[in-house]
Amino acid sequence: MRMDEMYIFTSVAFFIWALRSIFYWINQWQRLSSGTLQVRSPFKYVLKTLFSPYSVISWVGVISAFYVTIVDLPLIYYESFIFFIFIFKAIFTLIDLGSNRIILPRFTWQNSIISILAVIITAIVIVLPLTERYLWLLLVDRMLFLFVALPVFLILFPSEILDDIQLRRSGQVIKKFKKIKPVFVLGDTASETAYFMHQVVRKKKNVLI
Repeated sequence: MRMDEMYIFTSVAFFIWALRSIFYWINQWQRLSSGTLQVRSPFKYVLKTLFSPYSVISWVGVISAFYVTIVDLPLIYYESFIFFIFIFKAIFTLIDLGSNRIILPRFTWQNSIISILAVIITAIVIVLPLTERYLWLLLVDRMLFLFVALPVFLILFPSEILDDIQLRRSGQVIKKFKKIKPVFVLGDTASETAYFMHQVVRKKKNVLI
């Protein structure tokens, strides 16, 4: 196998693994925002996540890159090692996907936008390597959670502002009409639940939403 062909296969395997990681981080964010994931010790949670068995393999690859540079070994050994790392990850990802062991996030418009932006950011970073391209794949693999965190912040921050505005307006309405019984629906499925409740209750009561 020629070097360019091996890098193409490595990149394809990386993107299969990257999609799994992106969906994992989106699912974690979704569970945290909905309250279904309780994190008692954030520091231990981050350590456990970043140093999982799959992550340890990647860290070994990063360390081996510096070792090869210091000892001045032929790059073919190191590049082959990285190739097998991502092929291994991609194969296990496909096996887990076929066995339904991968928990995908519930796709809302927010999650869809976050997923698309995270993939675009990953692709842009990959085509603009700052180091040797195989080492860069490993480093990007370690930074995938940041590529999810950035669009989450960009989308969540305006949403939080809109939620605060809506809460203030709701408070003004409640103070104005003291006989109104407020019902607050929180969580990841709040909008769908509130809409369903509105359709049911409006048949017998006057409802503001």
